[in-house]
Amino acid sequence: LISSQKWERLMTDDYYESNEILVVLRRYRPKWIKIFPNKKKFQQLKSDWTKPVQMVNGSPVNGFWTRLRTEPREEAATVRRLQLPLLTAARRETEVMRRQKLVIEKVCGRDALTNARITLEPRPEWIVGTEGAIERWRWKCSQTLFNQIHRTVLSQHEFDWLSPFVKLNRILEAKNDWDRLWCNEIKKCEVPTAWLRTIGSIAQESMKWTRGTPGDNQIVAMLPRTDVIATTDRALVRLIAVLANDAPCKIGRGELVKDGGKTRESLHELLQQLGKQRSKL
Repeated sequence: LISSQKWERLMTDDYYESNEILVVLRRYRPKWIKIFPNKKKFQQLKSDWTKPVQMVNGSPVNGFWTRLRTEPREEAATVRRLQLPLLTAARRETEVMRRQKLVIEKVCGRDALTNARITLEPRPEWIVGTEGAIERWRWKCSQTLFNQIHRTVLSQHEFDWLSPFVKLNRILEAKNDWDRLWCNEIKKCEVPTAWLRTIGSIAQESMKWTRGTPGDNQIVAMLPRTDVIATTDRALVRLIAVLANDAPCKIGRGELVKDGGKTRESLHELLQQLGKQRSKL
């Protein structure tokens, strides 16, 4: 069912986030954009996700969803090998953040880690304004993306959707300019996916930690492109409701379905309700 060709599939969350970042860099930092981009790898990756079969060096190669349908165990092992270390690290990071939040709450009060603005000491020269405070999501997003680019360059792995178009080394050589861009210039409506990821991770610091917490942060990145996200996870529904309050764009809503043996029936009922609502439009 999951691998059926009848589904209209979205691209990956990284694809959408990278595209938003690329648009922003072209607008604000064109000096970081490659004059002659290498689109071959980009097209191969996109075709692997969107096409049942693609031609690689003159030979037909099954796409991801075809491999998942015809060779599920082999493809699952490949995904596990590539993604499990990243997922394990993300789980460890979010658990540490949650524990840190609980400790600081006892000392400084419940809003200690969720304040809208932070002050950096010593104050960087690129900060605008007399107060010297910046929105927390901006700083967190700036550091997260910069560290991701740094790991990519060191490991000599492709930053799949961005590296064909962007001079990643130039960014690493201009850390202050990168921080200035994210903390002073970019509007949150220009990078809704990055905003949702970052605010989502901040909000999760105040929520109960589970092994699915890092996955929830991937899911919320797809909210601008969905109408409804059906889930058995109450924490994810609450997280989506929190994000909807200040989201820079229209986002989908979370719908809770029953857990256990009644999930299929509950999901079917939800789809019927959504179908009726759509037919009335």
